[in-house]
Amino acid sequence: MRKNLQILLVLVLLFFIRCSNDPDIPTITKPEDLGTLIAGDDVPDGELASTFVIEWATGPEAILSGGKGLFALNVADGSLRLLDEGPKYRFKQTSDGQYIYYFNSLVASGEKEALYRIKLDGSEKEVVVDVAFINADIVVSTDNRLLAYNRSETGIYLRDIETGTDTLLRSEGAAIRFSDNGAQLLVATNFFYDDMAILDLSTGDEELIGLPRPDYLLWNEEGLFFPEIFNDDDGVHIFIHNITLRTSNQLYVKPLDPNTIIPLATFSTDLSQAAYWTNRIGPAEAALYSVDLAKGDEVRVVFTTKTQFLGPLAYAPDNKTLIYILHTNGGASIYKRDL
Repeated sequence: MRKNLQILLVLVLLFFIRCSNDPDIPTITKPEDLGTLIAGDDVPDGELASTFVIEWATGPEAILSGGKGLFALNVADGSLRLLDEGPKYRFKQTSDGQYIYYFNSLVASGEKEALYRIKLDGSEKEVVVDVAFINADIVVSTDNRLLAYNRSETGIYLRDIETGTDTLLRSEGAAIRFSDNGAQLLVATNFFYDDMAILDLSTGDEELIGLPRPDYLLWNEEGLFFPEIFNDDDGVHIFIHNITLRTSNQLYVKPLDPNTIIPLATFSTDLSQAAYWTNRIGPAEAALYSVDLAKGDEVRVVFTTKTQFLGPLAYAPDNKTLIYILHTNGGASIYKRDL
């Protein structure tokens, strides 16, 4: 009897080994591997499925924008509030979290194509500048006194938010970022964003940098920093470049499996954290990495990509939580991972 039981156990073990190596049997991903579900759309082309941008700069709510409108997401309870309907692709939240500036390029019936401002609670929606715009960057100074924006044909303007006075800064290009002290403005010298310059707001002098526009950057009293993430034959690399001192430091390198790409990445506002998706084909697999660039600690979430599409991601203001979107069958879900 005991010998027969041993034979049975061996046969069962061989069956599971064979199943695990059978390419026709899909990999089963445990639900907890995806993180903690915050909110989800069950219908195709839902509100979350249209999201192109997530920013979580301050407070308990993240700001989402996309084809269906501008939304505020409460990360704690998953509630989603519509701030303004219609396609929204560019916005900027003030440092105190009270207001959001955004372009209304394709607006609802009866509204103007203009630069708008709305309070985070959904009140006090108003037109700030009543002219046509391109979908370029909107920049607000740290003290919330100055606004830099682009008009479609005439260039970069600086607005005193309190007085409403506009000053033409540059006849071409796009505003990118104020320095923390508000004395300088980083601009793109043309609408292709392939060259940058530092503009002194008191003198009008420019210092050419000669680099393309970064997606993320930090500009404080220690200098102007921007990160770079890319992958090559050696793996994935993360650099932090100090434009002020003209130095570059590689803070992270990791080998990648063959046929792997990085479709999306993000950084925390202080550039201390980096997160990136990897997408591997054959067999299909996606992975989400979060890296503490100071300590070198790494968090990894893995799931198959057969029914998933990787979406935007963002860090919490305290860098202790990461939120990200997965698209499934036309809908989408937002997950979070505490780091």
